Amino acid sequence: MRRAGLEKNTYIYKRRDAHDIQESSASPVEDTPPLVHGSFTFYPPRISLAIMFKVLFVSSFLAFFLVCVSVRSAPIPGHLRNTFRSIQAREVFTGGNATYFLQNGVAGACGTVHSDSDFIAAMDQTRYGDSGDVSPLCGKYVKITNILNQKTVTVQVADDCPTCNNENSIDLSQGAFTQIATIDEGEVPITWEYVDSDGSSSTDNSSSGDDTDNGSDSDKGSDDGSNSDSGSGSNDDWSSD
Repeated sequence: MRRAGLEKNTYIYKRRDAHDIQESSASPVEDTPPLVHGSFTFYPPRISLAIMFKVLFVSSFLAFFLVCVSVRSAPIPGHLRNTFRSIQAREVFTGGNATYFLQNGVAGACGTVHSDSDFIAAMDQTRYGDSGDVSPLCGKYVKITNILNQKTVTVQVADDCPTCNNENSIDLSQGAFTQIATIDEGEVPITWEYVDSDGSSSTDNSSSGDDTDNGSDSDKGSDDGSNSDSGSGSNDDWSSD
């Protein structure tokens, strides 16, 4: 008896005759009912378990991807947006050194005169900008940490520093420098970050520095002078342009 058959893609066709069915390919799927058309029997393709798992995996991945895209594109609530901005503003700068300088009764680049006991800072010229202008950094607060002993102090930007080592170095008033190092050390490695004016990130002694900084307001300056101890009595010499 002559074999006859036709295999097309994954579909299996079988030749039928009066006595038996001779296969032209693999055995039919036993649990799948065949379709009979004339002298041919058509068996649907078998879908393996591995293929089903692949389809399920791809579908799950696509669904997860679409959810992630929709969440990312959703608008951020205002309070969270402010939090993100605050975190970005608290970037910690490294690789700089802290030094100190004397005021000598001369106004800084920001236009105010300070005493050596005031907690102020002079920023590197690259960050400050044109020394002939009042920089946007003037009046901002900076928290400085001595890497060697982890002591910190919060100071207010009041001047520029054309002689600082690099853009992450800061020149401090004598009063601020002695909060994190000794005069004999002269220069110490630091990290620093911008902070809010409430001084929440400062050391225990930085509260007096915050009061001194706020003394640029004439009314608060008189209050600071009356409440200061013997170590900060030089605030009486503070005048502003």
